[in-house]
Amino acid sequence: MNIINKSLTAFHFYFKPWLKIKEDIANSNFKDFDFWIDSEDIINFTNAIKTDKEGKKHEIDKPILHPLYFSKISWQIISNLNNYLDYKLDKKILNRMIHTSESIILLKKLHIPAKILVRTKIINLMPHKKGTKISIQFNFFHNNELIATEISDALFLHVRYDGKKDNSQKTHKFKTNNLQILWEKEIDIKPNQPYKYAEKANIDAPVHTNIKYAKSMGLPGVILQGTCTLAMAISMICKIELFDDFSLIHSLSAKFTGIVVPPNKIFVRLLKKDKKSLYFDVVNKKGEIIIKGGKIQLR
Repeated sequence: MNIINKSLTAFHFYFKPWLKIKEDIANSNFKDFDFWIDSEDIINFTNAIKTDKEGKKHEIDKPILHPLYFSKISWQIISNLNNYLDYKLDKKILNRMIHTSESIILLKKLHIPAKILVRTKIINLMPHKKGTKISIQFNFFHNNELIATEISDALFLHVRYDGKKDNSQKTHKFKTNNLQILWEKEIDIKPNQPYKYAEKANIDAPVHTNIKYAKSMGLPGVILQGTCTLAMAISMICKIELFDDFSLIHSLSAKFTGIVVPPNKIFVRLLKKDKKSLYFDVVNKKGEIIIKGGKIQLR
């Protein structure tokens, strides 16, 4: 049983009885979302994931657009889903949403400052043995030009959906079996990291900053945001393999398979590379995989 299954088992008592989503949600529309990007906000996001083993601060003062910054924008929609979705979901259902995978395609270079228009749609909704799986696609536009696309997969734990299985939209397949470890780098996760990321990146939920709430869900304490773990891994790989140049990244994808409870140590492992791709995963200090099937596609 991997770490995510252990976590779901711990959540089991909290998420009874099962709730239900109606089929109507599959055809619901989202309101467009406008978001202003400025240098200060980008700097805050990048500094939110800056760490090193010695614990010294190495904050930047120039705007460097991290690929995971787009997850900060989409979080404004996900965390306020009923404000943008025609179909209103019970708050209890929203609280059962667990982020399971992330995929981002970067199409155009963005010059800061910029106003972004986000158009959102549900591309997949299907029953799952542990609840209901949902895939949401976010298209980011600047001056009517598509600059990036993000697909976030999530699981509504212990929420029943009686609609048909829909496999028409295929999301990323994670295949990194039997790959050798080319290098491994340690990242020290400080106790304040979830709070720092929540404050500077504005990506927060009770399990990340409220100890009492996290423990009520069967967790030992607050957990690090999955997008923070992934952003740290991408930064480490970019530093070693791409000379700290995020503009060389065309797309990235990964699956979240475990949780990180600070303080902790995680290890980013490069498993394979060629001229166009870098494959990686992330493990905890016990060797359990917390991010699997990671892939960075280069331009």
